[in-house]
Amino acid sequence: MTLNKILSIDDTPPNQALINKVLSPHYDVLLAMSAQEGWDKIDEFQPDLILLDVNMPEQSGYEFCRNLRAKPELDHVGVIFVSALASIEERLEGYSSGGDDYVCKPFEPSELRAKVQASLDVRKKLVEAKAHADLAQSAAFTAMTSTCEIGQVLDFLVNSLQTTDFQEVAKLIFSMLEGLQLTGTVVFRSQHLGAQFYSPSGALTPIERTLMERGCGAERIVSYKHLYMFNSSLASILVKNMPKDENIAGRLRDHLAIAITIVEEKVRNLDLHISARKHKNSLLNSGIVQVEQSISKIDQRFSQFSDEMKERLEQMMTELQESMFILGLSEDQEASLVNKMREHNVRIAELYDQTDDFERELIEASSTLRKSLDEQ
Repeated sequence: MTLNKILSIDDTPPNQALINKVLSPHYDVLLAMSAQEGWDKIDEFQPDLILLDVNMPEQSGYEFCRNLRAKPELDHVGVIFVSALASIEERLEGYSSGGDDYVCKPFEPSELRAKVQASLDVRKKLVEAKAHADLAQSAAFTAMTSTCEIGQVLDFLVNSLQTTDFQEVAKLIFSMLEGLQLTGTVVFRSQHLGAQFYSPSGALTPIERTLMERGCGAERIVSYKHLYMFNSSLASILVKNMPKDENIAGRLRDHLAIAITIVEEKVRNLDLHISARKHKNSLLNSGIVQVEQSISKIDQRFSQFSDEMKERLEQMMTELQESMFILGLSEDQEASLVNKMREHNVRIAELYDQTDDFERELIEASSTLRKSLDEQ
């Protein structure tokens, strides 16, 4: 069993001899005859507890203890003052300096052993409590950090629902990476548009492009030192500066593995949108063609009808003039009848002209609709 280490610092040899005699059967004891010697032996010996005389020529025990407590790396070391100064003021000074206990000279061996063991037990509990507190604080900080990181991924998910093109999705990915203190590039493998590469700077190096082109058939996560590539069949994200800390890198790997799944679904969704739009345009184009064909047929029929009507009207005028002799109408009656027929003839011609205007409007509407489809 490993013994606790006790360092006794006292410039009086008889006191040191007595301390050594009382404690050495139970502890690993090392003696120092001055404050400076005590400092020299602390790093080498690494004591669990220091017995400290108050009155020493180079440095008082109180000052020694204050300097000791100023060093966080020695916070686990207990201190018991061993002194002939027994007043309440001296004890308060020892406590305010950072001491754990105070033993007055001359002391009883059993008292010293009991106080030494009690101080070791208390100091052990304090160290364990601090370790648990540090662990809890570290866990809380990690949880808080992880929550913030997950928040970046969730923001990307929510915002990506509103996007309608690949460039907008790429901007959201770069924003997410920036929030995670990362930089990278992305490629989308669209069924309709092919590979779409994006970088925050607007340009990819040839090796970046090559790596991302090969991401389609690669494993889900590929890594080399600080480079990580997250892949799916429809997208890849290349991260250039993954942290060296494995705990942080592990969290970010998990977050980005979720992100690439979201990106994959978004690419699939955009491709479906493109397919639907193309199908709709195809139907509209087909409808426009049918409208244009119908307009052409109507135009031909109206043209034939117009020619026939003109012939019939001319024939009717001729027959009417021939019939006037038989009807026995006066000249005024004949003139009035002829004028009425001519007025109706002009009105019919105007109706034909309106039909032509209607036809032009249909043609213009068809042309405008086709132009709108071409611009999409």
